[in-house]
Amino acid sequence: MFLYIAHHLLSWEWPGFVTDAWDEVLPVMTVSLVVTMAVTSVFIWYDPPWLKSTGNLITTAFGLVVAVRMWQVFPFDFSGYEVDWSGLARFVVGVSIAGMIIGLFAETVKLTTWLLRER
Repeated sequence: MFLYIAHHLLSWEWPGFVTDAWDEVLPVMTVSLVVTMAVTSVFIWYDPPWLKSTGNLITTAFGLVVAVRMWQVFPFDFSGYEVDWSGLARFVVGVSIAGMIIGLFAETVKLTTWLLRER
């Protein structure tokens, strides 16, 4: 569903603040969503701690790539609104990047701890 929505935002012309630069973010977002769907599908059938951590590392890394690309391209234009939300939107993207970096670190520690404990 998110994949469908991401690919149709521009043709729907909604929300109005998404610009044509969205096409520059869409390829990495598509890969990230497909990887997330694949990892989640695996978790349905098999999810030992080491695999769960590895899957979380993979999906978070792809999410980080999307967020960084979003920061670089910033495919939003709030100039048609009474309030320019650009600063807040950039802040949210920045906080998500920081959160994913912290998440990658935490998940790496979790996986390493689990692997060392299982030796």
